Amino acid sequence: MKATAVIPRGLSDSVAGTGISRGTRGVVVGEASGFWQQRVTVRFDDGFGALSEVNVKTSDLTVVRRGGGHEDFERRASRTGLIRLGVVLALVAPTVYFVASYWWSTGSLDGIVSEFVLAAFDTVDYLIGAMIANPVRTLVFLVVSTVLGRWAFRR
Repeated sequence: MKATAVIPRGLSDSVAGTGISRGTRGVVVGEASGFWQQRVTVRFDDGFGALSEVNVKTSDLTVVRRGGGHEDFERRASRTGLIRLGVVLALVAPTVYFVASYWWSTGSLDGIVSEFVLAAFDTVDYLIGAMIANPVRTLVFLVVSTVLGRWAFRR
């Protein structure tokens, strides 16, 4: 199943207008119930391998695949969660390294914002240099990074 609307998990999500976002995949774990409005219990992948069960209106769902099974869904959610974690680490690790090396070399975090701006300009400069020196490798790196990020976070 796939959510076709934002589905609140509880009262706080209902008030804030947040919850399980459109396009999130899930698996049906209960039978449909309700007289006027059919509802069904669905287990959704919250990301990073976490699963949550929500009672959802059937009008807020669309069928993606029939007969996939709970085990396949949970295995896929676990695998996707690990891939998401890897992508997050690949994106966060350079920033953590930058902050740690800046702190180690200066002894404080004073002036780190201006250093982030300079580092961003340096990164663009290095990227342009890499595109000139190794255009195929750099293009492959950028395409793979973009595809992994978009696939992992479904954006």
